[in-house]
Order: sequence, then C-alpha cells, then structure tokens
Amino acid sequence: MPPRFKFTKEEIIDTCFSMAKKEGLNAITARGVAAELGSSSKVIFGLFKDMEELRFEVVEKAKDLYKSYVEEGLSTPVPFKGVGESYIRFAKEEPKFFQLLFMREKDPKCLLSTLMETEESYEKILSCIESYYGLKKEDAVELYKCLWIATHGIAVMCVTGLHDFSDEEIQDTLSKIIKGLLMQFKKIDQPKKEKSVNNF
Repeated sequence: MPPRFKFTKEEIIDTCFSMAKKEGLNAITARGVAAELGSSSKVIFGLFKDMEELRFEVVEKAKDLYKSYVEEGLSTPVPFKGVGESYIRFAKEEPKFFQLLFMREKDPKCLLSTLMETEESYEKILSCIESYYGLKKEDAVELYKCLWIATHGIAVMCVTGLHDFSDEEIQDTLSKIIKGLLMQFKKIDQPKKEKSVNNF
C-alpha cells in the first residue's frame, strides 16, 4: 500500500505560494517548507520529484494570478489601456510575483520574443489593439511594444520604490503615451472615426 501523506500536493503548493508571495521564490527550500508545514521534508519528496518541480508549480500559480489581472484589464471600456493599468497594479499589489515573472535575468532576445514569452495573452491583447484602434497588425505590434516598455518602466519604479505612482498618474501617463503613439501612426481618425482622441 502506498504511503498516506498528511498534506495534499495542492496544500503544499498553496503553502509555498504564500511563502513566495511574502519572501520570493528563494524562500522555498525543503527546510523552510517543512518548517512552515510543521512536518518533515519527507512529505515534500513523497509528493514531488524535487524542489524544482515544487517551485515550478508555484510559478505556474503566479502566472494564473497574473492572467486574472490581464482578464480584468481586457474587460474595461478601453481594454488595451486597461491591461497596462492591470500590469502596473499587479506590480504594486504583488511585488514578489512581479519580480518573479518579469524581473528575472533572461538570455538576450529581441523584445517581441520576450513579450510573447512573458505575456501568454499576447495574441488576445494584440487583437484587442487592432479592433479597438483600427490598426493593421504590424502597427498594433509596434504600439504594443512601445507601450509595454513604458508600462514596464512604471511598474518597475513602483516595485523598487523609486516612485509610487497614484492611480490618476498611471491613467494620465498611459493615456498620453497611447495618444502620442497613435498620432505618430496617423491612424486616429481612420478607419474608426467614431473613436475620439480622448478615448484612451
């Protein structure tokens, strides 16, 4: 008969998720998790192949949390701007998870590859830009890249304490950036003339 464990995999993942939320992924060690559970490390290795598998599950759970922020942003009246605001809000409300997902060292790659790798909703967001602003796909890609750079900068400043942007500052800044980019593409009143330049 296989051994029965005091905790389920889900309970251990949830415990580690809470630890990473407070202290980051480095807090998830066999000794640290065992102490948090009030158990021995045997319970971990009885359910997981190794600590890397457990950390992987925590990262996946953090990604799911971030995706919920993206979905909330996409449901706003101006979806693309809403995603940017949600990205920054995620950074402010979940700084350890933001650092885990978006501030890790990566191999040098082109920005587009990085975007598609870190943002699982990339195609959905891109489609939103094309339909809402009436842009061709190549212009939508460029708009997304430019705004993502600016949005990421704001988020990093919030996480590192360089500047704590208020909600009003965030909304105003993103509106100005989007408006400026659209003016550069000269697409504001074509083909969707009903979109006012103030609807950003």
